[in-house]
Amino acid sequence: MDEKQTILVIDDEEVVRILFQSLLDEEGYATLLAEDGQRGIELLNQHAPAVALVDKNLPDISGLDLIASEKKRHPHTEFIMITGYASLDSAVKAMEVGAFSYLTKPFADMDVVMDRIRAALDVNNLRVETSEMRDRLNALSGEIASDTTAKRATGLQLAPLAERIRRTISFLESFQNKRDQPPSAAVWARTVDMIEEECRQLKRLLEETTKKQG
Repeated sequence: MDEKQTILVIDDEEVVRILFQSLLDEEGYATLLAEDGQRGIELLNQHAPAVALVDKNLPDISGLDLIASEKKRHPHTEFIMITGYASLDSAVKAMEVGAFSYLTKPFADMDVVMDRIRAALDVNNLRVETSEMRDRLNALSGEIASDTTAKRATGLQLAPLAERIRRTISFLESFQNKRDQPPSAAVWARTVDMIEEECRQLKRLLEETTKKQG
């Protein structure tokens, strides 16, 4: 499953699990299925999926409680609450404790469902890429700090990269206080485009800096 983005579905209704497995397999994702919270937690610990879809009413634990506890243990996993139309208050509470978004069932439009899942995957990818870039920058900074001559020669080269990464991290962190304000599709599309462009420029700048280091 390492070659595919992995999505976990935790729902006690077999028809829902089958529906998501068929949909996600067709889209090329690796799918994990759990019929209750305990099995879902086991799969979270074993596979660290990119996204987890969690039903509100599980037989052994509240989906809200599961998200609240497991988001702390798995900060890189994006959680999506599955709830009924009459339980949107629970969906909002789930987002307050760390869920990325929510889905209401019965699912009226599967395109909307996939849009929510893809958006969560985009955020997961950005989180991973930002973490990798931060680690690489820290490694480069450590190498330079251990060599006074190299530090003088390349310090200015790293400055633009460090500043750009700081701005990107600040931008991503600004979303932490907006989980209860889901953006419109148009705003989300523009935001993703902007972040993708920033990531491309960061990668290019990092590659150029690394070559100069070599």
